[in-house]
Amino acid sequence: MKKEIMELVKNEDFASVDEFYKCLSDNKKEVLKHLRWRADGGCMKDENLSRQYIKACDKLIAAIQ
Repeated sequence: MKKEIMELVKNEDFASVDEFYKCLSDNKKEVLKHLRWRADGGCMKDENLSRQYIKACDKLIAAIQ
């Protein structure tokens, strides 16, 4: 999962791998909600998500559920 989490860090969704795991531990439901939104193409103003990023979100969703 670290490779996929690094995609989120690279995109600044999380500051670090450790922050991702802390957020997941604190509120798994919200992290899954965010990942699903992102995997479905949810983006910030003027942001384009790569296929690699979307695949990372999909893999993380599958691994977390």
